[in-house]
Amino acid sequence: ILDLEDLQSFYAITKLVAESIVSTESKVPFTNLRFGIVYGPRQAPGSSLEALVLKVYNDEHVTVGSDLTARRFIYIDDLVDGILQCAILSTQEIPNKAVNLTGNEIISLKEIVITANKILGKKSTVSTESKSPSIRNPVNVYAKTLFNWDPNTSLETGIQYCLAEMTKNRKE
Repeated sequence: ILDLEDLQSFYAITKLVAESIVSTESKVPFTNLRFGIVYGPRQAPGSSLEALVLKVYNDEHVTVGSDLTARRFIYIDDLVDGILQCAILSTQEIPNKAVNLTGNEIISLKEIVITANKILGKKSTVSTESKSPSIRNPVNVYAKTLFNWDPNTSLETGIQYCLAEMTKNRKE
């Protein structure tokens, strides 16, 4: 169970407070869905993953606080599938629970740049600002067990889909 003292951002605190309000005030069964870092095709980068990939594409210098910072990124189609799988179940089957819908792997910022380089045939490197890595690792085992859900879009495939959308109207 998370404690407010364990959280280091105002955003994380507000999410926990909102879940607490729902759990104490709800008059009907509920399920709290917790998402990993969502990424997917769109014209402009909306996540750190997309922003890093676009920098590699544009041969821009990549600088991050720590290249070891890592998250469980989840491709949008996998997330939607998880939401739908959860919705199919009745709230009696998953009453008053929190369910993480995250990717299967924890992926570092460095891994994103390496994968983008591989796809694009580039040689971008990552500079760091010598900050401590931030690692968030909410596992998705409960969702996998509960409703047989499994995100199946690989990092490489997801990046390719993102690149196709972000670069479709650009001239080489």
